[in-house]
Amino acid sequence: MTELKCRKTETLEGGEEGEECQNAPELQNERVNEPVSAGDEGSVSSGGAGENSQQRDEGEVKEDDGHQKQEESNRPDTSVKRAKSPSTSGFLQRLVRVFFGCLAAVACGMLYAVYLSTYHDRKFWFSTRQELEREITFQAGSGLYYYYYKHMLAAPSFERGFYELMTDNRTLSGQTINAVERLSLYPELITSFIYRVTGSQDFVEPIYFYIGAVFGLQAVYVTALFVCSWVMSGTWVAGMLAVAWYVINRPDTTKVDHAIPLRDNWALPYFSCQVAALTGFLSNNISSATEIQEFDQLDRSQVPVAAVFAGSPQLLGTVKLFSGSAVTSLPLYSDINLLRRSEDTYQVCAMRSAEELYKILMSQKTNYVIIEESMCNELSLTKGCRIKDLLDISNGHVVYDKGDIYSFSKHGRFCQEIKMNYSPYTNYFTRVFWNRSYHVYKVNSVISFQY
Repeated sequence: MTELKCRKTETLEGGEEGEECQNAPELQNERVNEPVSAGDEGSVSSGGAGENSQQRDEGEVKEDDGHQKQEESNRPDTSVKRAKSPSTSGFLQRLVRVFFGCLAAVACGMLYAVYLSTYHDRKFWFSTRQELEREITFQAGSGLYYYYYKHMLAAPSFERGFYELMTDNRTLSGQTINAVERLSLYPELITSFIYRVTGSQDFVEPIYFYIGAVFGLQAVYVTALFVCSWVMSGTWVAGMLAVAWYVINRPDTTKVDHAIPLRDNWALPYFSCQVAALTGFLSNNISSATEIQEFDQLDRSQVPVAAVFAGSPQLLGTVKLFSGSAVTSLPLYSDINLLRRSEDTYQVCAMRSAEELYKILMSQKTNYVIIEESMCNELSLTKGCRIKDLLDISNGHVVYDKGDIYSFSKHGRFCQEIKMNYSPYTNYFTRVFWNRSYHVYKVNSVISFQY
């Protein structure tokens, strides 16, 4: 009687293999119960020897497979270790570059402040002059501002001095003016207040405290200039070159040498800090700007000339720049009608149904809607301040009670659900473009019901 064995096939087809494996023990049991003849004994013995040799062969094959699997299992670990090592070293290199870059920026600012102080003292022999002679060095009419600084220090109290400047009738003949507002005396107010509060009158003269504050701000100015150049170029060497250029061309860029109290000497440092912060912000979103340009990769034949785009007002301004297409809203916050249209467009971040969003967008004659990842998946430590949080509260979909959030909407967040590409969202919208920052969906003019 022939021997049946259960063989494992490469392709499993339903439960066929299981049936073969279950029948094998029954056949073996029947064979054991059968009487064994002499001829059969030989076949059994030879079969047993064959089985032993087959078992040895199978054991060797299994052993080889075990070694092979062990080698394959070790290979990913090696690749992971190799991948982790460059990433760690790259992070350390970036950290070292940032550290030395910041150190160079601060050093440039401090050295420039020391240079200004030394240059000013040698130019006017400032430290060897009397008080009145020092004040005369404030040229180009800048001495007027220092006069109010002295007035604030001479007043019996800061409040009294502030009131006298608000109702100044000693500057313009026959007129009472608000000198603080008219002459922008906020730097003098702040400097005099700090001078009083810190008790600096015990160890530094008022005029040195005043010019020291200005020179300190110039250090901030140079540091911000360094950072701005560093961020734009990617190397802090460019920051040092920018600072060197500024110092060399200082007579054409600032009047701090001979007119210290002028308003621009107080304002430019703050302006430079704003520019540096804006440059840093734009450099974090350079990749986003590049991805916006990818909208040009859309097949122009598929986009009608009169296409209307919907999205956040900030993004639509850029879309208008790149494509020239009509948009549903603009980044203007003084028009109540535009604000309402913007609120309707922001509903893509709310917990609204596909049908509701379709009606809103169609009411604005929208052909394409842009979903922004940064707005849809915005993370913030402060609850209730994100756009989607404000929308949920405005729509009555959530309630905050003693730090707990309770949701009352039966729909998921539209900007997240639409990316899953299932009905009913695919009935109303068709995705035509996407990258890691933006998803562009066509608003279907004809609703297709797909399930």
